[in-house]
Order: sequence, then C-alpha cells, then structure tokens
Amino acid sequence: RVELTIEGNMKTKEHLDKLMKELDISFPLRSSDVYEIPIEGGAALLTLQNPGFILSCELGNAPKRNEENILTQLLHANLFGQMTKEAVLGLSVDGNKIVLSRVIDYDLDYKEFSEIMEDFLNVALFWRKQILTETK
Repeated sequence: RVELTIEGNMKTKEHLDKLMKELDISFPLRSSDVYEIPIEGGAALLTLQNPGFILSCELGNAPKRNEENILTQLLHANLFGQMTKEAVLGLSVDGNKIVLSRVIDYDLDYKEFSEIMEDFLNVALFWRKQILTETK
C-alpha cells in the first residue's frame, strides 16, 4: 500500500486532477482528503496538506530473519536520498512494516508535482520487489 498525503491544498488538488486527466484514470476518494492510487501489488493513498503533501507507502513486512542485512540495505539507500529519490525508507510505528515516505511542505508547479509522484511510485515499486525478494 502506498500512501500519499495531501490535506486541503487546492493547488495540489488541481495538479492531481490534471494528472488523472492526463492518465485518463480516476483515483477514488477514500475520505475528504485521501485519494487511492492503484499501483502494482497495492494502492497509493494521497492525502492533501497545506501547503504540499506527504507521501507514504507500506512496502512489505519487516523482516523476521536476516533483519540486519535488510535494514542495512535500507540505511544505505537513504544515504543522500540517491536510491530513494529523496524519500526515506523506515519502519512503521509498530515496527512490523517497511515504509517509504516523503514530505513536500511547499507549493509546486505541475511539472515538479508529476515528477515527484512518478519518482515516488517507481521507488516504491522497486523497493517493494527488493523487500519481497529479501524476505522470502
């Protein structure tokens, strides 16, 4: 599951509407400010924020074995944001899930918005596959 958080920001909402129109798809509304974006193996959730948005994605279960190896990979991926495109890999509050998140706390133009969305979803899919491979 991918969560994208954007609360009450009309500019971001406009960008999201434009993206849906360009892709010719609709992202279902889960609540007044949360959108569900289907991706391979799950869904992304987008929740509006003022200004900007927060992206968050559950990538898979935290490892029960080989934990040190996987967590070390995640830490290396976070280094300088190069393997995460400025998002951050970590554990859920309860420590049971690996999550990817990114905070955008400023207004963007449409080009920046669509690039961040594309990068985040691609990174989420990449790390989901990596985690599935490592935790088998």
